[in-house]
Amino acid sequence: MTSARVQVTAAQLKALLVRLVLCLHFLLVVWRVTVAWGKTLWFLTCAIAPFLIETIFTIVKRKGTEWKWFSLCFFFYSGATLPGIWLLEIKRTKTYLSANVTSLEDIMIPGLDIPLRLSSDTWVLVMEELLLYLMILGRWILPRGHVGREELSQLLFAFLGMASDMIDLFSLFEEDRIRVDMSVTYALLAVWSWSVLQFSLTFYTAHRPRRARGLQMTGHRHDTLSVYRLNIIYTELAASFVSLFMQDGPFLALRLYTVVVYQTVNHSTIFFICKNILVIFILIYKIVILCHKRVRQKSEEDGSEVVDEGAKDTEQSLRGIKNGHSAKRELVEYNNHVDLEESDNQVTSVDDGGQTVDELVAESSNTDVTGPLCLDASGDAPLSPEKDRMDRQEQEKEELERQENKDGNLTVNIDTTTNIDNHIN
Repeated sequence: MTSARVQVTAAQLKALLVRLVLCLHFLLVVWRVTVAWGKTLWFLTCAIAPFLIETIFTIVKRKGTEWKWFSLCFFFYSGATLPGIWLLEIKRTKTYLSANVTSLEDIMIPGLDIPLRLSSDTWVLVMEELLLYLMILGRWILPRGHVGREELSQLLFAFLGMASDMIDLFSLFEEDRIRVDMSVTYALLAVWSWSVLQFSLTFYTAHRPRRARGLQMTGHRHDTLSVYRLNIIYTELAASFVSLFMQDGPFLALRLYTVVVYQTVNHSTIFFICKNILVIFILIYKIVILCHKRVRQKSEEDGSEVVDEGAKDTEQSLRGIKNGHSAKRELVEYNNHVDLEESDNQVTSVDDGGQTVDELVAESSNTDVTGPLCLDASGDAPLSPEKDRMDRQEQEKEELERQENKDGNLTVNIDTTTNIDNHIN
């Protein structure tokens, strides 16, 4: 097998192993509910159906890869296990109201003799703590998917901090005045269940799996960096709001209620009340800083867009000027070519007498000329044919330059007939 196939198989085995352990804990909770209530409540196993469907889909279709921002595995597992925890706590409260005694139960495993006896209350606490610890360990063992190793370690530390606070919340049941009040029991279970859903979220740290490759794109370097910073801000804002409204806020409200109404003042309660207050202030401070950072980043992006638009306009203007100069240069070259062709045509044209230039030259050669071949325009100095041709070329050149300065006038009027007469004379 190739290395890619080995990695896929390992991911599938990890995903299957974690889900089997979670399913085993769920069955253990259902068994404890049946024992505590004294009747068969195996209908609770129907709640595991979505969990089994998600297991098959993830292992077969997604090759064991977890989702990026949300864990369906932990969500369905929590939804299946929490009803059993509720039934255990309610039965525990009713038992406390009826008779303030608890019986010890031996742990019986066929073939093993374990000298360990647990009370029904202890069994409930074990089930509740296992729920949290198994999700932390499961998150560690599950395939990372889009989450990096550094991000996974930060996520696990965040889960440990949440679990410690959530476990301590059940210490409120140790107070007799709280245990006998069913309304407080329901409120405490609701707050605790609401906070357990945090383990289904995985955006407590910014995902950056493609950061380096994105920044290497020279054409989109600035845009990629802006998107990356924006994702970090939104991720941290979401994590802050989740912690504020799913744990520290509700926990603080419940603890303050028990202190004010039931006068449950002890070292643990005061410590966690101060901890929740401090965390809430820090989260609010963090949210304000992130919002200010987002506004500043937005202003910087707007400024960079203005600069980019100005640079594009300047570049287009320069390109237009360059194209204009190129077009003008081509037009001048074309005019020069046309003028030269017209000059050649005029030299070979017919004069007013109907004779061509070659005939006139032949007649002049047959004539007995003892003097100079031709005179200049004033008749004072003799001109050679070569000098006359050079003068004519200079005149044509000056005329071309003059016409180029007059915005590309395409007609050139050269008095060829006069030059021919001067040559003949």
